[in-house]
Amino acid sequence: MSRKKNRLAARSLLLLSGVVLTVAASAALAQPAPPNAGAAPPPPAAPEPAQPPAGPQQVEPPAVVGRIAEISGAVSYKAATAAEWEKAERNWPIVAGDAIYAAADGQARLEIGGASITVRPNAVVDLAALDDRSAAVRANSGVAGIATAAGAEPFSIMTPRGSASLGPDGVYRVTSGDETTPTEIVVCRGGAVLADGRTRLAEGQMAVLSGDPASPQVQTSAATGGCDMAPVREAKLPPRVSRRMAGIRDLGERGRWSKGPSGADVWYPDDVSEDWAPYRNGRWSWVAPWGWTWVDDAPWGFAPFHYGRWSEIDGRWGWLPGEYAEHPVYAPAMVAFVEPPADAVVGGDPSLGWVPLGPDEVYRPYYWTPGLDYVRRVNGGVAGVTAATIGALIVAPMAIAAMRNRRAVTVVPVTVINGGRPIRPAILQTRPQVLASAPIRPGGRPVLPRGPGMHRIPGPVVGRVPVPPRPIPPLASRPPIARPLPGGPVPGGPAIGGPGRPPIAGPGMRPPVAPPVAGRPPVMAPGAKPPLSGPVAGRPPVGGPGAKPPIVGGPAAGRPPLAGPGGTRPPIAPIGAGAGRPGSQPGPGTRPTGPVVTRPPVAGRPPVAARPPVATRPAVVRQPAPSRPPVVRSPSAPMRPTAPVARPVPIRTAPPVARPSAPVMRPSAPAMRPAPVVRPAPARPAPAIKRP
Repeated sequence: MSRKKNRLAARSLLLLSGVVLTVAASAALAQPAPPNAGAAPPPPAAPEPAQPPAGPQQVEPPAVVGRIAEISGAVSYKAATAAEWEKAERNWPIVAGDAIYAAADGQARLEIGGASITVRPNAVVDLAALDDRSAAVRANSGVAGIATAAGAEPFSIMTPRGSASLGPDGVYRVTSGDETTPTEIVVCRGGAVLADGRTRLAEGQMAVLSGDPASPQVQTSAATGGCDMAPVREAKLPPRVSRRMAGIRDLGERGRWSKGPSGADVWYPDDVSEDWAPYRNGRWSWVAPWGWTWVDDAPWGFAPFHYGRWSEIDGRWGWLPGEYAEHPVYAPAMVAFVEPPADAVVGGDPSLGWVPLGPDEVYRPYYWTPGLDYVRRVNGGVAGVTAATIGALIVAPMAIAAMRNRRAVTVVPVTVINGGRPIRPAILQTRPQVLASAPIRPGGRPVLPRGPGMHRIPGPVVGRVPVPPRPIPPLASRPPIARPLPGGPVPGGPAIGGPGRPPIAGPGMRPPVAPPVAGRPPVMAPGAKPPLSGPVAGRPPVGGPGAKPPIVGGPAAGRPPLAGPGGTRPPIAPIGAGAGRPGSQPGPGTRPTGPVVTRPPVAGRPPVAARPPVATRPAVVRQPAPSRPPVVRSPSAPMRPTAPVARPVPIRTAPPVARPSAPVMRPSAPAMRPAPVVRPAPARPAPAIKRP
């Protein structure tokens, strides 16, 4: 009995201890997790994860971007995925396919990789390619200045007539050219190599490309004019700071570098107020493919807001670029988003907040990514981030109280973000005690859908956004530029030449068909076949030894049909008789011909009646050609019209040979003689044989 009581007591003790452990684990999971905690329970099901971008290709967001560094006057921007031009903004990220247009009173400066590109007035430049290995810019129209940095990645410039590779630490001027002006590539400093691989340009030289874009003519000479552009200045950066961050070169003149408490490199901005905090002086704009992107108002406000982390050190904000990375990855904003509770904000409008990320805090992408490799690379240098832990770190539960920069949390109404309005005037007052418990949004979840009909540029745009004079098609689908031939018409324009001057036919073009001139016969072009016509005036058809007689005549009124060669097919009628032919009289305005000579009849064939003269057709005058046989038309060929076919006038190199006064008579066929009669020889008597 005692044994049974002991067993029951042991079971009760085990059950009680299990309940206590379960309650303790639940209480521990309910507490906020420390920063960068390891494995964590899965996040709540809502909101839904970010959806992949529409389209057949689902690739990760670009890791390398350029930026619009400076703007003056009217400058427009067109995204690769957009159909309309929009007003350009400073500190706007640009990727492959984006285009920039400077109007007549505008100019822009772009930073792409290690190069600085100046877009002159009336010029269109688009980014053809950009990655961590190379960059290529296409000059569609106008003039562009390019300065490459020392030690930068390879840089190429593309024009309508070809491309060129530009050397590092150089200054260049590129004139794209058009249908009437050539393309120019000027080297003011450095060197360049054209796409053919043979033409190399040294400092002080230029190349002029003209003609057909498919095979342009290249001429090199001494450079004329300057580039009007300074070389890329050497960045004043610490040794362990990557120079491949977009906008990093602007920091040396806008602040100072120092060492932080942990020995890390820190940059402190100069022109900020005492109450300044990151991600407050600017606006949110929707930029594909990331979505909401921070656009800062400061001239230096690009690199510190898309790379690295911020930290408040001794009451002053400083930017830490982090550990050195050979290929740093761009992010739209290094912040963590938060949805504050309704009682944490003074006012009842829906709101959204964000906190600047501090050192070693994990960045949680709030847009779609194809995998975790991009997330790991964008968090490069953060302690504890590996391929095995990054998936759990971006979804680990975390509250604002656990963030290093919780004092810099910013909350604004949702309408301010959707409208692209400035953030600082719209910051809401919050209750810090209540806001501290608000959870940070996990990675892979959309922050805020883009509002319907929202405009990227805040406020109304004054006037019309400048647009290039004509759309620029992509390079792959752009047809070659049509070049006018010497004296020929310009494609799409008026014909070159005046009254009485016909356009000149170039290679590969059909000669123009001109109407016949009254009183002048058409002249044959060199190498052209003569028209199929009847006998020439004053001369019978020519036939060589053994040639068949020409086929003349045809079924007509008053004329019996003639048998052709073989006697089975009907003959083909000639084109028609003109002035100067047998049996015709010269019409008005025709050139007089020699005496009419009739052809002797052919044995065994009735004479051919002459056709009535054609008064409106000019005479056909040909030079004597004794050795040329007559042209025999095929019976299957279609009948040609009686109107003459005009031929282009050839360039005559010798005066025509005068026609003899009297034509030479030639028989149309050799005379047929009767075969000689073979007569048998008369029989002669055999001589008598004398017998002895």
